[in-house]
Amino acid sequence: MTIYMNIFALVVLFAIICFLAKRIAMKQIRQINASLKKIAGGDFGEQVNVRGSQEFEAMSDDMNAIVKTLKYYQSVAKVRMDKEMKFAKVIQEASLPSVYPSYPRRRDFDIYGMERTGKTAGGDFYDFFLMDEGRFGFLIADVSGKGISAVTFMLAAKTMIKNLAEAGMEVDDIFEQTNARLCADNQAGIFLSAWMGILELKTGLLKFANAGHVPPLVKRKGGEFDFLKVQSNLVLAGKSDTHYKKQEIILLPGDEIFLYTNGLADAKDQDQQLFGVQRIVEVLNRNPNEGVEKRCRNMMQEISIFTRNEEQADDMTMLSFRLNYMQTVDSIVVSPDIASTEAVWHFIDLHTRKAGLPKNVITKSKICTDEIYSNILRYSKASKAKVTCVTEKNRLTLVFKDNGVPFDPTTGGELDLTLPVDERMEEGLGIYMAKESATSMSYEYADGVNALTLTFEF
Repeated sequence: MTIYMNIFALVVLFAIICFLAKRIAMKQIRQINASLKKIAGGDFGEQVNVRGSQEFEAMSDDMNAIVKTLKYYQSVAKVRMDKEMKFAKVIQEASLPSVYPSYPRRRDFDIYGMERTGKTAGGDFYDFFLMDEGRFGFLIADVSGKGISAVTFMLAAKTMIKNLAEAGMEVDDIFEQTNARLCADNQAGIFLSAWMGILELKTGLLKFANAGHVPPLVKRKGGEFDFLKVQSNLVLAGKSDTHYKKQEIILLPGDEIFLYTNGLADAKDQDQQLFGVQRIVEVLNRNPNEGVEKRCRNMMQEISIFTRNEEQADDMTMLSFRLNYMQTVDSIVVSPDIASTEAVWHFIDLHTRKAGLPKNVITKSKICTDEIYSNILRYSKASKAKVTCVTEKNRLTLVFKDNGVPFDPTTGGELDLTLPVDERMEEGLGIYMAKESATSMSYEYADGVNALTLTFEF
């Protein structure tokens, strides 16, 4: 019995010792696991400090040494990543058009673009280029990735689009071929949304295509900015056999287009409130007659005020375009306003001088142009005017057309030059000077268009 009692006591004691040892070991293991969880979550400031035994002490020291090494490589990686991001931003900014005015000798259109990169360089970009003397291409795009990979992808896409456009392709074909090429080697899985338009400067015909991008805002002369109705297609580099729909609209002199990326609408203030699309429209319509550069700068300033200059995660990119007038070899189409007067005068001056006309004919043509176009500007209420200048052997012909109220300046009484100056009708004086300067003057009204023809023989 004594032997059995001793054996039982030893078994109980052994069980108690095992239980206590296991409990102490499990507690220390749980402490280690808790520290490992914090480290795995990125908290490299955590220290493993379990000293219950020689084994646990060695394990804690080894883990702390590993964490120290990880912290070192993390700092090295951060420095390297910062350098890469700065390099990516430099490349991104350098790839965008930055010299304005970009076409100082051209007055038929104005264009201006701006971009502010986010915390990590993305792949937003805009571009514009003359494809020939009569066609102008412009686009904006937003790449999905960040950093060097996104910028590299952006450069590839930008180069492809421009090369295909300058080869004379239509906008839908440009997108289809660019999409196929980008899909062929896209291991990173990056894609981009894009909107591109090709404008025929002599007719105002704008052909455009949309690849999953936010629709642009369009303002007709005298109106307000509103969204252009576009048919959205799949983004570029999404699916290799995607087809893109080409659409068309007519731009008239004085019309504008404003392109932007999601970074504008997604800009956040300190309360995480979005700037939003509605604010973009409100800012644009606040000063509808400002120039393209001022329009972009005002938009960026409004976003800075809203966000209180908080650094944003996404790029903010915009491009503003305005068609001033349309010009062919022998005609110019404008929207009658003060700004268009200089364009018409410059057109007549350039045409008559190139033709080598006598100085007195050049002077007479300019006098008539000033008087007649001033009347169109002040009294016709026209939204569109066209001035044609044709030189033949010994004759110069000027044709003034507008869609304003009908008015025949060739009818009516002659100006009585015997009256005092203050009693003569101002508009009558201008018509009288035009009649006296020209060899002949004729008028026709058809299909809602006034047409006044003047000839000068020499």
